Amino acid sequence: MPSYKLLSQGSMKIDKSNKIQDKYFSRILYLAPHNLADGKRTVCPYATVAKCHEPCLNTAGMGKFSNVQQARIRKTLLFLDEYNTFMEYLIQDINKFIGECYKLDKIPCVRLNGTSDIQWEHQLVDGRNVFEIFPDVLFYDYTKIPTRKVSHIKNYHLTWSYSQANDKYAELFDDVQCNKAVVFRK
Repeated sequence: MPSYKLLSQGSMKIDKSNKIQDKYFSRILYLAPHNLADGKRTVCPYATVAKCHEPCLNTAGMGKFSNVQQARIRKTLLFLDEYNTFMEYLIQDINKFIGECYKLDKIPCVRLNGTSDIQWEHQLVDGRNVFEIFPDVLFYDYTKIPTRKVSHIKNYHLTWSYSQANDKYAELFDDVQCNKAVVFRK
């Protein structure tokens, strides 16, 4: 198994999914959510509007360990402060992952927003985003950003993570044009 600089291979949810899947194999990118990395800049632009910054799953599972939190902060600061280096590492990791999937005879699937909400369709390297760089990789994410338009990206599946914590935000439900995830009580 290759080692990765950015992608995680030790997520309970991803590990469980990988064990039960015959066709697909996944990796995930975990960053420090909201403004946790430096207290100012955010990688979750709707965190305060959707009020998901407090109940965030960042500290669930392996995220409860301080070394995991420090790694997420380091990766987030790399994204925020040294974007080109971050993207170089991300491309290297995805290439390694493609090789891993090839050996396993599986289709590579990557979730770039494990604990962030970056609009990857706008993050470019030499004028292309990761979906264009890796057209044979399936990408998937959840988002709190109701205005994202990604239906034209054939290898990217996006699910809007609904929040009722803010009435104005909740009213956008019918306007959002992608799949929706809704938490129910009882």
